[in-house]
Amino acid sequence: MSQDATLTPTDPRTLAQIILKAVWWSIFLGLFVQVMILVVKTTMPSAKTIPDVGQRVTWSVLVCSGLAVGNTLAKARPLLLGFTGLLAGPVAFAVAKAAQKSLGASGAAGTFPVPSGIELAIMRAIEYGLFGILIGYAGRRGNLKSYLVTGAGLGLVFTVYHLTRIANFNETSPPAIELVTRGINELLFPIGCALILWVTTEVGSRLADYVAGQNPVPANA
Repeated sequence: MSQDATLTPTDPRTLAQIILKAVWWSIFLGLFVQVMILVVKTTMPSAKTIPDVGQRVTWSVLVCSGLAVGNTLAKARPLLLGFTGLLAGPVAFAVAKAAQKSLGASGAAGTFPVPSGIELAIMRAIEYGLFGILIGYAGRRGNLKSYLVTGAGLGLVFTVYHLTRIANFNETSPPAIELVTRGINELLFPIGCALILWVTTEVGSRLADYVAGQNPVPANA
């Protein structure tokens, strides 16, 4: 077998394929969640549609792509993947908010003082830190069910927390439509991100062998 017929753990072509795959799936995830929210909000003004799309796509790409690359290089290392999620969550939250404002969102309508921006950033760090750890263990099983159960379980826990904070700790009670749309956002993203990570696992498992120091795998395997 020639040297050119094998991949290396830092092969730019291999890493580029993983990143591109994760980015495209993440974009579709962000758009899908936005479509679901728009279906619910069909009777409401849609002036914030473009900023919302920008926020959700940016968030999805940064978090899921970061975790996808981390899942590839840190296979079977849940704590390392958890650290990746711990960093990716709040960073993606801040960048997505900046993208939303740059696309024309005023930030006044539909926002509530509780939870604050800092609390949400901390929540994202905890949520996706735990997400990374649990996905690391799910990756050892390698089946789709393990990934989806992880995403759905964490999504449900943090959806309940987020909606409880909004509904019970603000002076003005938010409308039901606000709770529904935020609930959709909170629940679907971890599930979709778990699916993206499972999709990229096939390539990730091959690179994991290199990271672990095992024999190289043919590029056409």
